[in-house]
Amino acid sequence: MRPQLVTNTYASVATLHDRNSVLLGTGLQFRAKVLQYLSWGKCTVAKHAASISSVLLRRVPFNSTSLDFSNAEIDACAKELEQRLATHTYLVGERVTLADLYVASCFFSCLGLTLGTQWRETHPVFMRWFDTVARTEYLVHALEQLTFVDRPCKTPKFASRRRKPLHPLEYLGKPAISLKVWKRVAGDFRRGQFHSVAMPYFWNTFFNPRDWSIWGVDYYCPDGVADDVFEEDLNQYMQRLHFSNKFLYGVMCLYRKNGKLRYFGAFLVRGTNAAPAFNCVSSWKDINYTRLDPSRPEVRRQVACVWSFCQCMFGNQQKACAYHL
Repeated sequence: MRPQLVTNTYASVATLHDRNSVLLGTGLQFRAKVLQYLSWGKCTVAKHAASISSVLLRRVPFNSTSLDFSNAEIDACAKELEQRLATHTYLVGERVTLADLYVASCFFSCLGLTLGTQWRETHPVFMRWFDTVARTEYLVHALEQLTFVDRPCKTPKFASRRRKPLHPLEYLGKPAISLKVWKRVAGDFRRGQFHSVAMPYFWNTFFNPRDWSIWGVDYYCPDGVADDVFEEDLNQYMQRLHFSNKFLYGVMCLYRKNGKLRYFGAFLVRGTNAAPAFNCVSSWKDINYTRLDPSRPEVRRQVACVWSFCQCMFGNQQKACAYHL
């Protein structure tokens, strides 16, 4: 197979043994100079141009030292080209060659990111050559898509970054008291004083029915499902609920009733609708959600027992474990 040179600037393929190739010229010495520019462009210009675009387009962590070094190297490459172009129209010979096309294409990303108007005005020789080569039939399609930058970019472009979509409950605004406050109180008094200190604070100070609602979650193990599979399903359910962690507080208890596993939980939910908080779980519609009336004393006792992992609500039934969110 004959050796081939393929560039990423156009779809043409030029072969070294094609005597009619207008891009490689004629004569071994002429073609050797073309290959020399191709090698120099790949190892020097393309290398530093890729480094600049990777930093500014946030493909790699930002490094100002690396960015400054690559910019200086690109500037040095342009000056090196101008030594030849000051007295010649093209890099090799008197017509456009593969050397011009490839080296010019290496500067495209820099002209769109760092080589601003002031730089272009101070390098008229380089820009005359670039404009001549870029307007050939081989690169004109790429030139039409190039937008020259006015001022050089010195920091990564954050505008192109996709923003993470807001949780539906974000649109409700902030509650009177942040959920973090209640979670901190509940954690501080988890042992010993949860019923005497934490729950009175919750009902008397924190809870506001305009901001929050209380929901009971109930689900029995389906027939034919092994206990360990059902327990793992509950574990995954709680993990998925972490997507709504900023708007939920609750505990799920797994216990056995009448020989069947069941999990029951009580949750504090932002707003009055449970769906936005729980629909991050794919199987949430298969689970029973019941809004509880916090004005009823038995509901308050039930919520306190679940949140404190208390055995009182389960009686003689065997409780397996509890999951806290």
